[in-house]
Amino acid sequence: MRGSAMRESVTDVRIILECLQEAYQMEGDMVRSGKNIHATMIYPFVRMLQEKCRDLTEEQIHKTLWKEYEISGADRMFVERASKILEPYEGEAENEK
Repeated sequence: MRGSAMRESVTDVRIILECLQEAYQMEGDMVRSGKNIHATMIYPFVRMLQEKCRDLTEEQIHKTLWKEYEISGADRMFVERASKILEPYEGEAENEK
């Protein structure tokens, strides 16, 4: 059962990252101009990731993933690379319960 929960968590993170990538594509110009992510479609996805990776703040997640997005762009590699970045932090929320 534990293995199944871990696979589900990884899948959830990947789905969130795919959505975040789309949000970055749509609202990247706003981020580049300095707009606060709380006023964008980006924020809900960053918030969901923070719920899965409690050791990281929303700001840390966004800054790290935005930097990766700027490197990877719309390339499929964003999800792969971002997933690897977040992997050590995943599951912290379940462990705290």
